[in-house]
Amino acid sequence: MKQKSSAAAGLCEWVINIVEYYNVIQTVEPKRKALKEATEQLEAATEKLKVVEATVKELNDKLNKLTE
Repeated sequence: MKQKSSAAAGLCEWVINIVEYYNVIQTVEPKRKALKEATEQLEAATEKLKVVEATVKELNDKLNKLTE
């Protein structure tokens, strides 16, 4: 194509790169969404863990007072 028209060759190369970019985005975007969802779940689980650990600490403190 370059031998016929350098402008057409550049345009063809651009179109090929756009199509390749689209294919990559189609693969990556679901993975980004899954990562975001997993991160949100991890944050929620971490918050629950903090609450449970605080409750356990409180109960252990009460237990220690009662055993003394």
